[in-house]
Amino acid sequence: MELLLDNHVGEKMLTHLHQTLINEYPKIVPGELALACNLPRVSWWTGGSPHPLQDFIDLFRYLTEDKAPEIGYFLTRQAQLTDLGMMGYAMMTAATVRDFVLVAGYSLDQFGFPVEVTVQTVGEGLVALVFSEHLYDKNYFDSFLEFSMALSWHYIEVILPPDKKFSPTKVCFSFSKNIKQKSKASVFYRSDIEYQSELNAIILPAEAFNAQLAVGTLSEIVSCSLQCNQILNNTRSRGRFHKMVERALIEAPHICKFSFIETAKYLEINGRSLRSHLESERANFREISLNVRMQLAQEYLKSTSFPIKHIAYILSYTEPNNFIRAFTKFTGVSPSKYRL
Repeated sequence: MELLLDNHVGEKMLTHLHQTLINEYPKIVPGELALACNLPRVSWWTGGSPHPLQDFIDLFRYLTEDKAPEIGYFLTRQAQLTDLGMMGYAMMTAATVRDFVLVAGYSLDQFGFPVEVTVQTVGEGLVALVFSEHLYDKNYFDSFLEFSMALSWHYIEVILPPDKKFSPTKVCFSFSKNIKQKSKASVFYRSDIEYQSELNAIILPAEAFNAQLAVGTLSEIVSCSLQCNQILNNTRSRGRFHKMVERALIEAPHICKFSFIETAKYLEINGRSLRSHLESERANFREISLNVRMQLAQEYLKSTSFPIKHIAYILSYTEPNNFIRAFTKFTGVSPSKYRL
């Protein structure tokens, strides 16, 4: 299992795209898009494509060219860090916003997005995240750039603790948009928007950009990723459905919530069928869920600075005390002692 899996990212993006079309663009027929974009699968949102990320890129640029120019902002609202697989977990443990951006920029590049991100000082007390064209068709650069910028800012907001929230000083684009689109961008960034600029950039206060986050340190970026990677590697010896459940719980804990019903929904499998398949593999959801929870808990305790109550929340425990009891029973030591 590699840290960067473009198929995982592509499938996530296709799922989000399909849901966005249903919610925001009901007049656009997904099956007709496949024909318009010459995709090998008409039902592109169901998975199984050999090149899902490329399929997403083809669909996205077709939609933004005419039918849905603002769809990038709708897609961004659905994005989760875990959509990026293990790289998402690495990004969650960044020590500062700067570190986070560097990892995010690397992941965008590795996933084949037509945009690269650099950090520049643009004035006293100001830092710019500069987005530029990167090995792709210039005709579609504006749409992907706008989407990549929105996605990057969304992810920054995700990792910021409540007491460190901030807004960009200004957001600049080298191209122009109409008043409606400018208004949407202004609301999204909660900032002034400038078009026809020399740079495509999100300009941030340097103090906030370099401030230490509570979530981790630079070394933890690697550590957390490797440990989560190891957890996934351990699933290879399991049965097919056992492995599917473990992967779902690790990659999408915020959606599955360690609930059998929610996990079945996430996997798009009937609950009765999933239970039957697990039984045929001599596995049950409760044991799988507990093992994944405890493995992730041990990793969070060793590789991050998350408060114990925060870890309990991530692992969908309703009360920190419930997590403490479960962890102590599973490992023989309390979370606080395990962390020492």
